[in-house]
Parts: sequence; C-alpha cells; structure tokens
Amino acid sequence: MTSSKHFIFATISALILGAFAISVLIPTYAGATLPNYHSRIASSATTTVGPQTDKTLFEARELCATRVVTTYAQPVSISFFASSTFNVSPTEGHLQGASTTVAYDAELYGCGQVVASAGASTTITVSEFAF
Repeated sequence: MTSSKHFIFATISALILGAFAISVLIPTYAGATLPNYHSRIASSATTTVGPQTDKTLFEARELCATRVVTTYAQPVSISFFASSTFNVSPTEGHLQGASTTVAYDAELYGCGQVVASAGASTTITVSEFAF
C-alpha cells in the first residue's frame, strides 16, 4: 500500500513539475503577432501625406504580422495607436526619415491604428502583412 502511495505521489509531482516547466519554457506573446507563422501581403497602397490633414495608414486589427512604410522625398511623422489626430512636431509621433523603408513588426508596435502626417506634401507606400 505504501509503494502505491509513493507511486501516486511521484506521478502527481511529475505532472505538476512538467506543467510548470512547460509554462516557463513556452513564451507568452503580448504582441499581436504569432511567431514562426508564414505571413502574406494583405494590402499595399501608395498614398499622399501632407501637413493639411493626418492620414490613416493602417486601421486597427486584432491580428497582423508586419506593417511596412516607404518614404520618398520627405520624412513623415507616424503615430501608433492613434486615438485622435496629431500635429507634426519633433516631440510628437515617430519620425521616419526621407527615402527609407521601415518594417514595423507587430510584436513590437502592435496592430493598432497608425496615423501619419508630414511637414510638406509627399508620397509614401504602405504595405501590411497578415497571417
């Protein structure tokens, strides 16, 4: 009888230890991306951004992989998770330089609404990748 109690205790202990090890070893992703999944291009567009109005580049989504912004002649100011419009200034938004292509990974930047503005009217290309 005592050997069966030891066996049951050992089995339960092993299960608890295994569950704990799995919960520690498998990372939890707080971002809106899934690791090691293939993504595909979901949308791509060329648009004009200027100082007159803020331009919504990407709508909020529950799940996305990467968002890519390519600038040409002028830098643009980008706001992630924008809840209202904002004005271009050195202290507001993320400044993306002219003639650059930046991939904004959803694990770091999320899948919220992205709004942009520029000091002078300019053309940009935006692409979104999804699963």
